[in-house]
Amino acid sequence: MTTLNLKLLGPCLLAIAIDAMGFGLVYPMMSAIFSDPQAGILSHDTSPQLRNFYLGLGYGVYPLCMFFGSSLMGELSDGYGRRRIMLLCVFVLSVSYFLMAFGALWPSVWLLLLGRGLSGLMAGCQALRKPLSRI
Repeated sequence: MTTLNLKLLGPCLLAIAIDAMGFGLVYPMMSAIFSDPQAGILSHDTSPQLRNFYLGLGYGVYPLCMFFGSSLMGELSDGYGRRRIMLLCVFVLSVSYFLMAFGALWPSVWLLLLGRGLSGLMAGCQALRKPLSRI
């Protein structure tokens, strides 16, 4: 039986924790940003239906991009190595979080949604794990 090396496992767990926080912590902020007419990201006269549409789009773009990103990152990791792709994912995740922050600071719905989609695409690094040994 092999021993568990926490020095090697730590960065993997950290990347998964960052992915999970990127998925869950954004929900309360996005509902406040899109639902409140005073938030400034949408104009004051935007209808509640359109606000709810953008809110649903913001919620749905992450898992949609994660669906495609998981298989894409898995295939890329087979070709280029798990470590390189995981480092790429963590780097692009940080860039996508900055895009979402800039989308909230400068009232830009599309910048916010682009960052959300990019973070979903790069959250596919959760699929990068060591394959089970074959029998």
